[in-house]
Amino acid sequence: MQRDANRVGLGTTYVAPPPAIGGGSYRPHQMFMDLLGQQSYSDNVTVQVRLDTLATVEHELDAQVNQTCRHLLNPAKWIQLAFERIAGLPRYLLKTAGFSDNVTNSGFARIVTVVWGFLVGAATIASFVLLLVTEP
Repeated sequence: MQRDANRVGLGTTYVAPPPAIGGGSYRPHQMFMDLLGQQSYSDNVTVQVRLDTLATVEHELDAQVNQTCRHLLNPAKWIQLAFERIAGLPRYLLKTAGFSDNVTNSGFARIVTVVWGFLVGAATIASFVLLLVTEP
């Protein structure tokens, strides 16, 4: 349940624990972890809140599954995903090489990605135009 709730962005709420366990500041609370008695400071997460959240999680997961199935059958989505992957190649290589998020999200990395995407797009358009021109 917790994994599914996290997948749709509904698994974490913020609660203030009592002073006996370091209260005073809000802490992230995994909603479904205390079903097994792992967190005791979640009095404001009632059974009704959990049931409502589970209903929402189920609905959101169904919507994600339906959207994924639609994307699997849509050739335009395949082309879009292929272009996104090719255009994002410089940032992917930086992440794979082990650079931090500060490097891969820096302005220079974004500029390189934009230039790379422009070159890939221009090469695609140029190859299409050449194909049209050279065909008898």
